[in-house]
Amino acid sequence: MTITDIIKILETANRIGQDTDSLEGTRYIQISDTLAKIMARDLSKEQNKILAVAEALPELVEACQKTLRGVDSREIPLLEIRAALAKMEAKS
Repeated sequence: MTITDIIKILETANRIGQDTDSLEGTRYIQISDTLAKIMARDLSKEQNKILAVAEALPELVEACQKTLRGVDSREIPLLEIRAALAKMEAKS
């Protein structure tokens, strides 16, 4: 289940209770415990992917900047970029 799937489920779920949620909790949705656990599990997976990308991003940016500045030979920064991308993919 993707984040988009979860958003769609929450946006289109049948509403129960009052016509409006003018008082918090007077209009609500009901989902099964299993669906709630699946959503939580899949959101956690997506969060881990995002955190892995965020963690590897500074390294990737630095390698890209070296490439743009032409520091050392261009091959070394390109290898660093590939290594940073590989690290990101391994963590997600």
